[in-house]
This record gives sequence, C-alpha cells and structure tokens, in this order.
Amino acid sequence: ESTKANIKDVQPEQHDLPRMVDQVTDHGASLWKVGVARSFGINPKELLEIASPAYKLSLFHMARMFKQGATLYGGLPMSNPYAAKGFEVIEREVKRYAEMVMRGDMPAYIKNFEECVAYLGEENINSLFELSEQVNALTIDLHSENSMRVVIANDRPGILEEIGRMFRE
Repeated sequence: ESTKANIKDVQPEQHDLPRMVDQVTDHGASLWKVGVARSFGINPKELLEIASPAYKLSLFHMARMFKQGATLYGGLPMSNPYAAKGFEVIEREVKRYAEMVMRGDMPAYIKNFEECVAYLGEENINSLFELSEQVNALTIDLHSENSMRVVIANDRPGILEEIGRMFRE
C-alpha cells in the first residue's frame, strides 16, 4: 500500500549541496541568532512577546531545533561535504551585507535584494509567500485585546511605516 510519501531518488551530490543551503545554513542561522541575542543580553521571552507572527515562526523553528538536540542537528553540517565551502560563501555574504548596512548604502541593498528576487523567481516567491500567509494566520492571536489584523490590499514600499505611524499618533 502506498504511503503517498514524496520520494525522489538522487545522487549524494544532488542531495548534499541543496541541503547545505536549506538545512546547514538555516540551522547555523538559528545558532547565530541565539549568539547575538545572548551577546546583547536580550531576554528570549521578551523577544517572543514582541515578535510579529512571521518572526515568531522563525523562533518556533529555532525552538524545534533546540528541543530535538545537538547531535541530530550537528550531524548535518559535520557530514556534509559542502559545509566548508558553504561557510566560506556565508562569510563573504555576511561581510557584503554588513558593509552595505554600515555604509548606509540603500541603493546597494536594493540592488542585492532585487537580484535575490530575480534569482528565486516570482513563481517560487509567490508560492512560498502564500504558504507563509496561511501559516502566519495560524499564529495570530486575534482574541487578544491588543491584537488586530490589518489587511493590505495594495502593498507598496513604506506602507508598514505609515500604518505604524497611525497607531503611534
């Protein structure tokens, strides 16, 4: 009887390089985020309390990782033959991003952002965005006295700043 599992046979190199991108970097990012929070003395509970639904999902993903254990998640980068090269690329990309931010170079940031969008492709982005909206809806506490849902029919740059200003005034 079929389990209806989505199984694809691939060669190790067809598996390991993509897993470097989606698993190893993601798990590393979770470790780095906690390291940054710890360095700044940010209380994890407060971080969760003020996070938007999208960022709570990132924190939930981190909690899942830390709940399951170090050997499970440590085994992935330790056994991935692309990890060393991947970390070289990560170091270069972090440096490039940090330099843009430290220079306040918004045109460079926008150019990089748009290049990322073009690389990922509109169809992929739209598909994943729809899924993220569905998952976000599951995390929103609309019953809280301090909560409301704002639906933005026509998104445009700066709209969240405008909405935030309305609530601060």
